[in-house]
Amino acid sequence: GIFMLFFSFLLLVKVGIKGIYQTVKSSQILIFSFFFTIFIAAMAGGIAFNFGTLARYKMPLIPFFYFFIISILTTYKPSKKHNESKV
Repeated sequence: GIFMLFFSFLLLVKVGIKGIYQTVKSSQILIFSFFFTIFIAAMAGGIAFNFGTLARYKMPLIPFFYFFIISILTTYKPSKKHNESKV
């Protein structure tokens, strides 16, 4: 759980919400990973009443979530406007 939180925070700090959106809309597998992760997380959170079952229900989303984060971190290319505004 700590690694997932760390990587999520790292993604938001390095890329930002706008960068995530731009990267996701360019790849169908990233769109699938995003919606699958959100769907499974919402279903597991709504169904599970104790932490033991929640830990079992979240297992299918973990590989997709890590794939989503790592692929965005490795493929994100900031736009030229974004680079010029930081200088």
